[in-house]
Amino acid sequence: MYPPNTRAEAPIQYANFWQIQSPERGSPLQQCRERHCGFTLIELLFAVLVMAVLAAQAVPAMGNLVALARLKSATNDFYFDLSLAHSEAIKRNFRVAMCPSPDGGECQPGSGWETGWMIFQDDNNSGTRDADEEIIKVTVVSKPRVAIRGNKNVMRYVSFTALGTTNLISGAFQAGTFTVCLQGRRELESRQVVINSMGRSRIAKTGAALCS
Repeated sequence: MYPPNTRAEAPIQYANFWQIQSPERGSPLQQCRERHCGFTLIELLFAVLVMAVLAAQAVPAMGNLVALARLKSATNDFYFDLSLAHSEAIKRNFRVAMCPSPDGGECQPGSGWETGWMIFQDDNNSGTRDADEEIIKVTVVSKPRVAIRGNKNVMRYVSFTALGTTNLISGAFQAGTFTVCLQGRRELESRQVVINSMGRSRIAKTGAALCS
């Protein structure tokens, strides 16, 4: 038999991992607890003032981003419908026109394009819809936040032939520019939708414009 172990064994100590150790006395945290450290009223007021200044600068910038996103969305909607009218004229092998229409029933050239528009098959090449002519698509904007103004050639209608070209009802080539700008935010940039005589449309950026 082996001789008994005469050395006293130290008791095994298990670490308690959930116990939060108190900071040592004299440490900055302990001193702060003893002295009740915190912010003074002046320091709090200064911090609030800095936050208010930063917020005042951020809010207008965010408003501009929202407004430009709205401008981009309205421009894209108008551009896509012009492209739809172009493709429908080729597909149907017939003249298709697009005109301003707030109610989606008849063309109203004096109302402005921002209140809505209508795409229809123009059987008699009049540039305006008759009661028996088929409506292809209607877009009605109840509360327009942008203004869409066409120059002289495209103020009243846009007419696509069966070949996809744009012609006036007189037979002359039709090319023009629509200007899309934000109502009440004329200091911001605008967009233009340009149509060439081949019926192709494109979007271009432009500076602040007066949509009157």
